[in-house]
Amino acid sequence: MLLLLDTFNAFDRTLLDEITKVQTVFNQMEAVVDQCSVDKNAFEIQIKQLSIDNDQLLKQIMSQEIMHIAVNSVDILDVKKSCVNECNKCL
Repeated sequence: MLLLLDTFNAFDRTLLDEITKVQTVFNQMEAVVDQCSVDKNAFEIQIKQLSIDNDQLLKQIMSQEIMHIAVNSVDILDVKKSCVNECNKCL
């Protein structure tokens, strides 16, 4: 009977050790999954911020382009007026 009890206790300790190992691995895996979730959220925030920055740069470039076109249009009109004035003098 004592031998059976010793065998049962040894089996019980071994089983408890295995359960502890499995629980430790599970906790480690859970921590990795949680970190991945945090990293994913941080990455999504970075993507949104990049999109906002991109939109702002695009608006700035468009504004500068419009200003450039307006300035060049004024210069072209001045040249056309000069040419017309010179042609009128010659006539």
